[in-house]
Amino acid sequence: MNLLQAENIGMIYIDCSDNKYVEKQNMLCYLKHNSIGWSINFINLNELVQLADPTDVFWNTEALFEVFMDINISKRIAQAIKIIYENRNKKLI
Repeated sequence: MNLLQAENIGMIYIDCSDNKYVEKQNMLCYLKHNSIGWSINFINLNELVQLADPTDVFWNTEALFEVFMDINISKRIAQAIKIIYENRNKKLI
């Protein structure tokens, strides 16, 4: 992927202290959009997750579950993605 073509939408800090699959309590991630679609890059885990539309909490939760193996954390992240995306679009209008 050419990083010059990717659009960094926002950073999310995630408290994962209650997840046994994640060593670090706080995670930094970048929500990106490029020519192949949406993704979120978890810096601490060195994981890139392909997403559906940022407002699709159900399918994004499913994709995130593959990394976190925790439905609650996956859903919270998917909801955060939706909120960040919607707030960003309000600012652009």
